[in-house]
Amino acid sequence: MAVDYTNLLKKIVPEKDGEDTLRIRVATVFTVNVNGTLDIIMSSGVIVPGVSKLSSAYATAGEVVQVISLRGSMLVIGGTGPTVDPLTTGVGTAATGFSTADMRGALALSDKLVNVDVTVTRTGADIVATSGNIADTACFTLDPIYSPSRTVTLGWGNGAASGEAIITSTGVITLRTASSNITTGSNLRLSTTYLKD
Repeated sequence: MAVDYTNLLKKIVPEKDGEDTLRIRVATVFTVNVNGTLDIIMSSGVIVPGVSKLSSAYATAGEVVQVISLRGSMLVIGGTGPTVDPLTTGVGTAATGFSTADMRGALALSDKLVNVDVTVTRTGADIVATSGNIADTACFTLDPIYSPSRTVTLGWGNGAASGEAIITSTGVITLRTASSNITTGSNLRLSTTYLKD
C-alpha cells in the first residue's frame, strides 16, 4: 500500500504563499554538513536537509535548535537554551613530573562556558618556593575543547600550600607561585570556570 505524504510535505515545505505567518519551530540536528548547513529532524520525524543557519548559531548533531520558517524557507537561529554537557572525566593529560589523580570537566552554552577540576600528584622532585616564587612549572594540559581562548588565571592548593597558576590558549596549566615548597607525593587541586570566545 502506497502512503501519500502530500499533506505532510505541504506542512513542512508549503507552496509559495502557503504559509502566511512567521513560525518558530523546534527541531533536532541530525547532521552538520561541511558547507555549514544542517540536516534537521522535525518533531514529526521528517528529516529536512540543507537548512541554513545564522552565522552566530552553534549547533552539533543531536542538539535541539530553534528554527524560523516562512513560506517554505527555514533558518536555524540557535539552540533552545543553555544546556550542560554531561560531566566528563577525561579532560587532558598530566605533564612530566606529575600524574593525574582526578580530572573532571563540563561544557555549557554551546561549549563556550567551561568548568574544569583537576587534581595532579607531584611525582618529580620537590619544587622549591623562594619568597612565594617558583620556577614556572607545567603540570597538566587540557584537551583543546576545554582550552581557553586566551590565558586565564586560577588558584591551586594542596592543604598545606597554595598558589597561582595560568592556563594558556594551548591548554597548558602552569604553576607560577607557591606559598611553600611543593613536595613529592602532594596532591594539587586546581579548579576554575571561564568563558571562551
